[in-house]
Amino acid sequence: MDFKKLKKILIISLAVFLIFSAVVYAISFEQFSHKSITGYAPEAESIIGEISSGTVIKENITAEAEYIDKIEIMAGTYDRVNEGELSLTISNSENSELLKESFDISLLNNNSYTVYNFKNPLKVTKGENLTVILKAENLAENSSFTIYAGDLLSSNGENSTFILGGETLNGTLCLRLSGYNNISFYIYYWAIILSLVLISALYVHSAIKKVKTNKPNLLSSVYVLFTRYSFLIKQLVSRDVKTKYKRSVLGMAWSVMNPLLSMGVQYFIFSTIFNSNIPNYPVYLLTGIVFFNFFTEALTMGMTAIISNAPLIKKVYMPKYIYPVTRVISSLVNFLCALIPLLLMIILTGTSIKPAIFLLVFDIIFYLLFIIGLTLILATAMTFFQDTQFLWGIISLMWQYVTPIFYPESIIPEVFLPIYRLNPMYQYITFARTCIIDGVSPEPASYFACIASALIFLIAGILIFKKNQNKFVLYL
Repeated sequence: MDFKKLKKILIISLAVFLIFSAVVYAISFEQFSHKSITGYAPEAESIIGEISSGTVIKENITAEAEYIDKIEIMAGTYDRVNEGELSLTISNSENSELLKESFDISLLNNNSYTVYNFKNPLKVTKGENLTVILKAENLAENSSFTIYAGDLLSSNGENSTFILGGETLNGTLCLRLSGYNNISFYIYYWAIILSLVLISALYVHSAIKKVKTNKPNLLSSVYVLFTRYSFLIKQLVSRDVKTKYKRSVLGMAWSVMNPLLSMGVQYFIFSTIFNSNIPNYPVYLLTGIVFFNFFTEALTMGMTAIISNAPLIKKVYMPKYIYPVTRVISSLVNFLCALIPLLLMIILTGTSIKPAIFLLVFDIIFYLLFIIGLTLILATAMTFFQDTQFLWGIISLMWQYVTPIFYPESIIPEVFLPIYRLNPMYQYITFARTCIIDGVSPEPASYFACIASALIFLIAGILIFKKNQNKFVLYL
């Protein structure tokens, strides 16, 4: 083993890791210090009637965040731009006035939520009962608006009422107080990063000592994979890509066209026929399609890697894990090509491209590790049980429907959300959408979920594959 070359690779890897960690920290500082909380609001069912100048609306709302920095109101403007002010007063259970501000009602959106940001965040106690009073003031002639209301239950499940012009009515207004909780993860971020560097350095030192005594270890295996077998890996990846598009007129262009055509069909069905109201639905949908297509293609190709390369495995010795890994890498090439139409859709829809988009590198790396781990498991199962490919067809279809590709997460009952979010595909696709559509970093929990999913499946895949690889030749 060339230790000088290995040392150079490790130094470069360390430098890239530290630079990328600094970029993540800079982009994600706000999300690492605050956890955004969206207040409760019911599904809109009806309007409360015309609100004119002097009308007072009053409702009790439970604070769901430690700091409230905005109020979101679903209003109806009667398809016109109204002039006037909306006075907001927030008081606590002791009738102490905590906040008083005025907003321009000409900014109200028609039939959708309007966000009014406070000048300064309001510090409250989470779970505290707050009284919200809205008053229409100085409305111009023929300027009036309305607010939507929903079910009779409040966020705590109790019967809810609100006051409109002195009259008590049943229901819950479609307005919510949103804000954030302090989490202060940024304080521990660099301690975690430096701990990882220290642990990695200790492992590398131990691994190099084992290499010098001819003891196999993961570091030496990875080094050998990308040095001794680099030419073979390139040939296998090239063969897989060429085979997929053999005798195809458009060739690699299908990697770009396929997600666009899939999105076109699904967009027509779910946005037109089913009237989907997901913001920026084209980008939302295409992101899900591109990421899930990589998942299904890599696993479908990877599970047959051992069986389809049986003649080569019987004649030439080389690490068997190369075959499923190269299948995943060839699918990665198609995935990277499929990101081109996604970028075009982002530009065409006017979606702002913000620095958070660079965090996709993190998402893709751990997504790749997750897929490699699962591919190793399926490749092992496929070698012993040919029925695995048929079972996988059913499982992948089910997996697609339990992943929010073309529908919003909001349709899932809240009681099932903790189980629903255990789906690794949910985590990777949601991470990507947060970076692309919202233009911000996901919260720390999303990073840990992506890392945990990748490591669990990768370690499981390596252990299962390594334990059974010597038996493969008996079933080929």
